Amino acid sequence: MNWIAIGIACVTLILNLNINGQIANDYPNDIGIENDSRVLFVEKFDDNLTDILSRYDSYVNPEGFVLDALKPPDVISGNSLRFTSIQGVNHGGYLYKNFGEGFDSTVFLRYYVYYPETSKGFLHHEGVWVGGYNPDLNWPYPQAGSCGLGDSRLSIAYEIMDSSWVYPYPHIITYNYWGDMRGFPDGYCWGNQMQSGDFMPPDTALFGEWTCVEIMIKLNYPIDAFNGELQTWINGVETGHWGSGFPNGYWVWGNFHIDPNGEPFEGFRWRTDENLKINWIWPQFYHDNANAPNSSMLIDNIVMATEYIGPVKNNNIGISQGRNGQIRIYPNPVNNRLFFSLPGSRPPYVVMIYNMLGQCVMNTIVKGSSADLTGLTPGIYQVRIENINGMGFSSKILKQL
Repeated sequence: MNWIAIGIACVTLILNLNINGQIANDYPNDIGIENDSRVLFVEKFDDNLTDILSRYDSYVNPEGFVLDALKPPDVISGNSLRFTSIQGVNHGGYLYKNFGEGFDSTVFLRYYVYYPETSKGFLHHEGVWVGGYNPDLNWPYPQAGSCGLGDSRLSIAYEIMDSSWVYPYPHIITYNYWGDMRGFPDGYCWGNQMQSGDFMPPDTALFGEWTCVEIMIKLNYPIDAFNGELQTWINGVETGHWGSGFPNGYWVWGNFHIDPNGEPFEGFRWRTDENLKINWIWPQFYHDNANAPNSSMLIDNIVMATEYIGPVKNNNIGISQGRNGQIRIYPNPVNNRLFFSLPGSRPPYVVMIYNMLGQCVMNTIVKGSSADLTGLTPGIYQVRIENINGMGFSSKILKQL
């Protein structure tokens, strides 16, 4: 099939990508990024475990830490750190670092995470948390369920969950504690989730592949103002931005849903005491379900900075074979949402779908790694997915009701 000829029949799409303005662009493969004046902290796990542990104020289950050769695709050397859990023996483990006085400004946190298939159905808290305590502490003290505490606690996570009442597939979502957080019907305040809803659904969290996660926290100033912000990215694609007056939506207990017909979000008053600053990070793998099998999680290339960091830059980026030589498109047969994974490439992507007569029936740009096929009539189709450089792959799919 002549894809060039067929492509002319579809609408020409021009993508304007802003690839500047991110720290990682200046340091291919993250080499030397720790020397940038905008960078606050870097952890690559490239030395021995004893030296790694010496950089943290507390940790749990170091016997379950493993330096692993499995790295993100654009990281060319060194190790990642594997956290492990053993059924009936432990719940995983964590590292915790206290930055003392901390950072009274906008902070970005970027890291790579690798979730295994064995965690599906047993996810609890698995990722890198960031926040502040007043006064600062050398160990984590989340005070889960406690409301208020705007003068002494701030905790933000953007981690994987698989609760089907939020989305019908595993997803990465925010989980936040701050002074003005909402409570739940049980009278407690559990981590508030800034959900995207149907108007900006997040991409599925991929298991068995590296995912680049980034969070931005802008502290409120002065302390009585609601001008704090939160912004999130997955694999370099913005997945949410919340601040004073945006986006529109509504609260259901401790969860905020985006809805253009709702009320403007009030913004974050992250703190009510100017001494509460961002002063800790907490990489953790909390796999505590008694029925959970032995499992693990890998993290790598943690960077904290005062500006957007972005995914690791690779000067030779293109569509390439992933780990085990797999380029994935799933599920197939598909109902409404088609997911795909193109290791070595980054969004946005052009998704073109052709019927068996060679007619283009769908041509759209997606900012993540999935496409909505809800309006597509059931049948057999050829799908073509390309990145901005025109590199891509084709596959036959079966669309069901």
